[in-house]
Amino acid sequence: MKRATKYLILLLLIFPNIVKANIELEEGLNILAFDLGGPSTENEYRENSSFGDSALIEQNGHYLLIDTGTNDNNDTLINYLKELKVKNLSIYLSHYHSDHSGKIKRILNDSYFNVENVYLPNSNVISSRLDESKEWYSTINAYVISAEKYKNDLINLGTNVVIINKDSIINIGDASLKVIWDITTSTISFDEIYQETPSSFKNRAINNTSLVSMITYKGIKFLTAGDIEKKAEEDIINQGINIKADIFKFSHHGATGSNTDEFVDKVNPSYAYFPNNYTAGKNNILWYGDRDNGKFRSFVNNLASKTNILSTLYNGNILYNISPKGEIKVKATRNYKTITVLYLDHNQNNIIGPIEYTFNDASVFHLDKINYQKEIKDYALIKTTNNEDNYILENNKELKCLYEKLGDMNKDGTINFGDVIIALRKYLNIDATT
Repeated sequence: MKRATKYLILLLLIFPNIVKANIELEEGLNILAFDLGGPSTENEYRENSSFGDSALIEQNGHYLLIDTGTNDNNDTLINYLKELKVKNLSIYLSHYHSDHSGKIKRILNDSYFNVENVYLPNSNVISSRLDESKEWYSTINAYVISAEKYKNDLINLGTNVVIINKDSIINIGDASLKVIWDITTSTISFDEIYQETPSSFKNRAINNTSLVSMITYKGIKFLTAGDIEKKAEEDIINQGINIKADIFKFSHHGATGSNTDEFVDKVNPSYAYFPNNYTAGKNNILWYGDRDNGKFRSFVNNLASKTNILSTLYNGNILYNISPKGEIKVKATRNYKTITVLYLDHNQNNIIGPIEYTFNDASVFHLDKINYQKEIKDYALIKTTNNEDNYILENNKELKCLYEKLGDMNKDGTINFGDVIIALRKYLNIDATT
């Protein structure tokens, strides 16, 4: 055996977790959601995954890292950044929880990186809500103290720390990030949160202090909101803040205390993803609901008919590219499918599309368990005006399709993506109940 081969095997044994991003950034704006779990097989989940939340925003060589994952010994995030040759970057932290802020010091202490700015939420705004007479006072006060220490530690490392709040703007090349909500002007009551969930009060209160930001490029919008929960979502809606976005990162990793139906309906995204969550694959899969009893979160099922839904846990790194023309493309490193669908507009008597859908092909809800028996491309689901017969259009040839009635067509003449999936399953003789 040659010496070089021996050294390679030795390196693989010593450093088994060296991974590659396997995605190339493209022209325009890139939103790259990182899978922090490191190497894996095609299994649905990995017991030893790193967890947390991190995404890289890039436009024309300008980089902003939103959150940094947890502080553990998994170097996946740092290896990804180096592979992508990201040397000069800024970092934005949505809040101070360790699964969002944990790796920042390791990045700062790595001589490979030149961190230009670190953008932090203002922990002092919480101080105005403190009341020493409350049972929860010591918990929140301790958080404020630790956040201030965290900030000062970064400053002592020579970091240019910038405190941001509502209406702050960060430019990333020709794209911009604007903070559209923080706790400063909110009506959030720590008393109410404590009364609702005293046992988990600390985390819930801190989650609701996350910054909420909108990134805009060529008219396309991406909403990222850290770990905000129901209280913050209610306040945002009550303030009338426009949260409509094309791409949405589900808050708090898709947890059931966040992402209320009303909030997600207001966002109304075309694309959405769930960041890694370390509890996934165990008894409380947060964004699928309980695997055992088959109950799924209503917002996931409602969105599935109109939104491309992926997860870094199942799909690896996910890239949303917005072209200079404002067109969105999606790529992922594993377990995903795309189909191209045409819709018939009965009002105008013309075909709409083609529209490409990208969806998870490895998880448990209905868009993902489609085990295709043949490759599907350029099909259209067509519903006749008498609302009785249904057709699939294949290569401009109508083929009658035998399946149950799909329900009413949308007012604009289109049919929901979930209905398309049901039709295609029937067309391919796939059991529609799986």
